[in-house]
Amino acid sequence: MAPVVSRRSGPALVLLGVSLAILVGCTRVGYPPAAGRADSAADHAVRDGALEAADRLELGSVVIADVTVEATRYVGIRGQDSPAIEIKGCTIKDGTYNGIMLNGCDQALVEGNTLFGNNYGIIIYNSDAFTVRDNQVHDNHGPNMAWGIYLNGTTHGKLEGNTVLRSERGITLDGSSDTTLTQNRACENASTDIINDDTSNSGQGNTCDTTTLWDDQGYSGCSTGC
Repeated sequence: MAPVVSRRSGPALVLLGVSLAILVGCTRVGYPPAAGRADSAADHAVRDGALEAADRLELGSVVIADVTVEATRYVGIRGQDSPAIEIKGCTIKDGTYNGIMLNGCDQALVEGNTLFGNNYGIIIYNSDAFTVRDNQVHDNHGPNMAWGIYLNGTTHGKLEGNTVLRSERGITLDGSSDTTLTQNRACENASTDIINDDTSNSGQGNTCDTTTLWDDQGYSGCSTGC
């Protein structure tokens, strides 16, 4: 069944996948103009796809690939209670808050995305058995503390081969358990490269300089420095 497309109050396009939605090769640039500001083509430019201009894309059970989202006011791509959602090969940049945010998305796959200039790069809440792999997350900024990859209340997550650079904090495991970190590179982050608060989390082959309660297997801190 095709996804339901509807408008909520305010300038947001909502896509709720009934079974499966596939979005490929779209570009979303800017957001609708604020009151008193003239409209422009840049505010509503969407190319090579059927998306309208939106403040955010809120997705149900979907595969979303090769989509560019920039200058959003809130979240670039959001998954809520969306099992097995896949977000692959997307570019999300220069947003006010979150690049990719998932909540209650068991078995999600976030792979091969590029995120920069947001507040949080990738943030995942309350999800189980997900994989975050081969993403490039860098140069995040305020208004709040800038995070690269942030996990909260998750279980059995896998972070593999991600590069997280030049944020306030690189990779953070906050109230998350049974997480494995493998071959990630977290460097040049202003405060800490990897932060952990649960002894059930483990990993190997990671590259970083500064840690809080994180040790690769057999090492103090990461196995390789930046």
